[in-house]
Amino acid sequence: MLGVSPRRKNRPRLEPGVRIAGSHPIARLPPELLVYVFKLGSAAEPSTFPTLVSQGEYYIHMDVKGRLRRGIRPIVCGSWRELALNTCSLWAYFDYSGANPKAKAKLWAKRSRQAPIHICFSVDDGFDPDLSEMESAMRIALRHVSRWGRLTLHLDPEPLKLALEMCDVAAPCLTHLSIRCTEVDAIEEQFVLFNERTPLLKSVDLSGVPVPWTGPLFNNLEELRLGYYEEESSPSLEQVTDILHRCPALQVLMLDRTGITTYSTFHPATLTLHSLKFVQMTQLDREVYFWMVAHFRGPNVQTYIGNPGQHSSDPEVKEMIQTQCHETPFPNVVRLRTQYAKVYPVILNKIYNLMERLAVIEFYQCFLSDDVIVGLVWSLHHQKSRDLRILHLEECQGFSVDILKEIVTSRCEPPEDAPVRKLDSLRVLKCSSLDLDNATLEWFRERVREFMWTERTLVSN
Repeated sequence: MLGVSPRRKNRPRLEPGVRIAGSHPIARLPPELLVYVFKLGSAAEPSTFPTLVSQGEYYIHMDVKGRLRRGIRPIVCGSWRELALNTCSLWAYFDYSGANPKAKAKLWAKRSRQAPIHICFSVDDGFDPDLSEMESAMRIALRHVSRWGRLTLHLDPEPLKLALEMCDVAAPCLTHLSIRCTEVDAIEEQFVLFNERTPLLKSVDLSGVPVPWTGPLFNNLEELRLGYYEEESSPSLEQVTDILHRCPALQVLMLDRTGITTYSTFHPATLTLHSLKFVQMTQLDREVYFWMVAHFRGPNVQTYIGNPGQHSSDPEVKEMIQTQCHETPFPNVVRLRTQYAKVYPVILNKIYNLMERLAVIEFYQCFLSDDVIVGLVWSLHHQKSRDLRILHLEECQGFSVDILKEIVTSRCEPPEDAPVRKLDSLRVLKCSSLDLDNATLEWFRERVREFMWTERTLVSN
């Protein structure tokens, strides 16, 4: 007798006695494929699908705001219903918004069985609790803290502080932690979370919430996001570098408006993170930017979001980049996004020369004069960013239509056998310095496979 393969043995099973009705091929889809389809159907709003319950010939659908909608999803067959009800991963998203939150919580806890669950208390989901509601929600969630896989808290200061005070027990299965305060610098005291026992934690996203920066919360992370801290509550550069040393497998690093500062006596050695793929460093203090350029290396970073020319009006920074920085922190970046900056040619040209593999360049809310953006014009004597295939400009100003045409011509109509990749996508969105007539729009569309342009002021229907 042939044995049953492990893959077939472990596939989702229907309840005993349930048969797939009908002869249409869709009725013969394997259970694991159906589960995947169900997950895709709920991906846009994770809390939507698990609120489906059967009533007669229809599902009652309770959306993320708690409104009931009848007849949104008619029953296809009993087997689909049973499969959905008995697939625990579809019931693993726990929030406390909408109608009958306690009933929903009990239903999810029952149907998720032993699967890791995602606890989410967020104003984005319409959850705006008073303190008693927050305490009630946390008490229900904490009954299952041993199964917490993800925790998302995005709340106003007072409910958030109460929730953090209640997170004083171990979370042995927690892998992803996201805590955001809706107000900057509204929380001053530090919170020791989960009694510092989160052995499986891999992702931390904190915004405006002080924690012990030297604690084990930051050990062996794969993703770290810190943002919106004032100087008093922010980690120091010394503490940040210590965290990075403790995360050798870090893949994502995002530091945005952190207020990170350093002491003049701090002289770190060069720090290299080979596993790092994504970096965002925006709104940084001058000394922190100095350290990033001079001492930080991510040889495998693919995406960098920041301002390579930050503090470029400072003569000392300009001199450092021009004369001292002979290698880029991120030499293999494919996508560069620069935002909220007046971009200077001397700095950006230096960075472009050092980032030779750039394929995607994005500017957001930047001032780009023609003498800056001309650096994107390709020629045999000026071979910058020869792999560039996507150029996006959004809410930028300072440049002209003529310089855009020059860029497109050089990259879409290069000399024969020129070692330059054709520009595939050009988006010019809400840029106040441009006024394109129909003939000019057609000129761009004929040359660029994907060309998008919108005026500065958009009229909504």
